[in-house]
Amino acid sequence: MWPFCRMYDFDRNGTMSFEEFLALNKFLLKVKTVTMQMQLEFFVVQQAFSDRERGRGYLVTDDVNEALVKIGFLLDTPAFYTVCESFDQKKKGMFRLDDFISLCIFLQSARNLFNSFDTAKQGRVTLDLNQFVYCSERFPFSSSCFTVLGFLTSIFSSGRICRSLFELWLEG
Repeated sequence: MWPFCRMYDFDRNGTMSFEEFLALNKFLLKVKTVTMQMQLEFFVVQQAFSDRERGRGYLVTDDVNEALVKIGFLLDTPAFYTVCESFDQKKKGMFRLDDFISLCIFLQSARNLFNSFDTAKQGRVTLDLNQFVYCSERFPFSSSCFTVLGFLTSIFSSGRICRSLFELWLEG
């Protein structure tokens, strides 16, 4: 906790004034809110999987589509089958929970990136080459070897969590 206190000790006197404490508290409440939102989203994805796996421990392609629709991802047929191909690690049409979570993380990331370019909220974007390259770099991982563990490892090793917390701090 001390590093956070130092971060909010704006006058660097080694103590926290009431205003500095309020700023730190505001930051910690934002972190708590983000964490709770992530837990809720994970629960929704896990529940969509559980509702359709029927005790098998995996989903077949049709189940994946139903689960994605329940979560709020409505893809056309070519896009759906393309993304399924990428996340079906064993190429048997069976998606374990970690495959399904990886797929959902990818789709949510793609949606977030798309929405950042769809400023008019029309469901369409136009990208120049630079923007396309930027979008391509936003997904630096190979989906064929993409797992939840690999995703979390890449987040922590690349410092994305630290940067996200830093951005929250800057907003404060």
